[in-house]
Amino acid sequence: GRPRRRLVRSALGAGGLGSSPHFPVPEEVQAQLMARQMAADMARGLERQRHDSIRAEVREQDRAFEESERRDRERQAAAAAAAEAEKLAQEAAAAAAAAEEELRAAKEQRILDHENARQEERALALSRLPAEPADGEPAQVIAVRLPGGGRLQRRFPIGSGVDTLVDWLDSEVDMEGKCVLSGWPAKVLWSMRPFDPEAEDGGASAATPDLPGYHPMLDNDDDLSISMADVGIEQRAALTVRGIDDA
Repeated sequence: GRPRRRLVRSALGAGGLGSSPHFPVPEEVQAQLMARQMAADMARGLERQRHDSIRAEVREQDRAFEESERRDRERQAAAAAAAEAEKLAQEAAAAAAAAEEELRAAKEQRILDHENARQEERALALSRLPAEPADGEPAQVIAVRLPGGGRLQRRFPIGSGVDTLVDWLDSEVDMEGKCVLSGWPAKVLWSMRPFDPEAEDGGASAATPDLPGYHPMLDNDDDLSISMADVGIEQRAALTVRGIDDA
């Protein structure tokens, strides 16, 4: 009816669609659409930047965490290695101490065993000595000057062996590491090797020390049953006992 047409015309205005200020021309619409698109693109770009920033921050946090874990592992490995090295060092020190104690105990035992053996040897040497010839009977008289200035003298049956002389000297003075000098100029007649507590066998198999000018006629491994006369000891003789190092 007429009222509706009037409303439509009123709404459209007298100038029609193109002249209404409320309906933009196509260029304005396009500009607005472009502006909106640009705003949307900018918003999306900002959102992407925000997401990229978040992802970069997360990656940096992950990297820092992994680096921290790596350092922790290295510290733990270094601490474990140091602890193991300390343990091994303590075990080595304990083993060395035990070995040293074992050597010390073995050395002390060798010394004790040797002292006991020497006491028995010297007691046997004393028991083997023949009785001195009575006054007026033929005898070989031996006088001995000892280290430190002491003196000994004894009478022996004629033809007594060097072993009898050695038994006598060893029963009176521990002859270990000592020698007997005779004649003039004095020469080393006989020697007994020194005891070496560091050697497992006490140095029993070691050669008599080879000192300058030290060439004993006999030592404690030789056959000492030969007579004193056979080695140049006269019927009345003066001998000297000295340490091997002083000979």
